[in-house]
Amino acid sequence: MTERPLVLLFVAIASMVSGQGPDDEAPAFGIAPLSEQRYEAAIACGREGPECATSPYVLCPAELMKYSARLATPFSRVAMSLVNTPKRLTHVRPMEMKTANGWGAGIYVFPAQDVHESGPIRRVFIRRGERVVEPSTATIAPAANGASEGPDRFSKGYFAFPMSAFSADEDVTVVFVDSDGEVSCTLSRRRLSTLR
Repeated sequence: MTERPLVLLFVAIASMVSGQGPDDEAPAFGIAPLSEQRYEAAIACGREGPECATSPYVLCPAELMKYSARLATPFSRVAMSLVNTPKRLTHVRPMEMKTANGWGAGIYVFPAQDVHESGPIRRVFIRRGERVVEPSTATIAPAANGASEGPDRFSKGYFAFPMSAFSADEDVTVVFVDSDGEVSCTLSRRRLSTLR
């Protein structure tokens, strides 16, 4: 056996062991309740900063011109609880694992800061193929976006969903509804599999 086939064999074995193929860009995690290991990883992510704790969870900024929306998971909640902590403060307690798991998954929706024509958010739901997943709870409240009309012209909301609604076995479309109609944001299986 020549040296090149040995190298290819080693790469193939390493890919099988790691669960990654040569074209994969990142390991698959998927949204799930926190284990001790995932909890420690979430704490480390929060200490890395917004690029780890916040940016991956922002939903379709190009498509959602009226809104700023973010997916919340147990992992992202723990990470976010530390992201704005000054690095010199090493004894700040992150959100507890039990609390983060208890909150589950959901979507935060805020009015976009630079849009004056958006109406208040009325509803958010998920499409998985032909199936519609409604939130288990929805909380909507008045919000300001810097416009002169006042906070009653805009709204913010939190929409809770079961974590299974974001499983990576198929693409997921999040639909945002206001008085003008609806706009959607699709999360591919690939993207869902890289979220935690």
